[in-house]
Amino acid sequence: MKKNSFSKFAILISLIFIIASAFNDGFSRFAPAIPFYFILYIFSKKLNLNIKLKLSFLCIVIASILLNINLSRINWFYPITNGTITFKQDGFIHHYSDNSAGFSTSSETISCTGCGEIKIHEVKAGEILKVKSVATTHPDFSTRYVLVTEKGNISIPSPNDAFGLSAPVNSPILILGNLMYYPAIPILILGIKSSITNLI
Repeated sequence: MKKNSFSKFAILISLIFIIASAFNDGFSRFAPAIPFYFILYIFSKKLNLNIKLKLSFLCIVIASILLNINLSRINWFYPITNGTITFKQDGFIHHYSDNSAGFSTSSETISCTGCGEIKIHEVKAGEILKVKSVATTHPDFSTRYVLVTEKGNISIPSPNDAFGLSAPVNSPILILGNLMYYPAIPILILGIKSSITNLI
């Protein structure tokens, strides 16, 4: 009985992490969920579940992978798509050929090693640009959103007082994707332990 309870718990945890992986727009995407695919398979087989339930689990796995792969193409997850940017001050959009971007109040080139050719587009205070789409980049394993407009790309975050947005950049449901950071927990614990040791 206890073994069955543990198996059911393992299946539940696996399903939670697999579903959460669908909403991970970080650099690792659905990769951290792969171990849970095997855990789900092993314990489903151990409990000798009926074929309908097994097929349901398979559908969840496939759907989570497909959703994650197409995440950036689904506007619902990025409400600012088809929204607008209103500039609060005069400035310049610095757009590089590798699709990285920056905003500055100066027309001087912002240093960006290896970013390629730069195009500078001037914008005026009060000017409104439509956001055509949202791209996701991962510099140094972080997650950065790039708003694509007809005048060039604008990275988020940018200076807070530079412009206003008509809608949030991303949907709160993407927070579920943070569960995919679980491999970093041991490193975090070691870091905290080390800090406490140094204080003592």
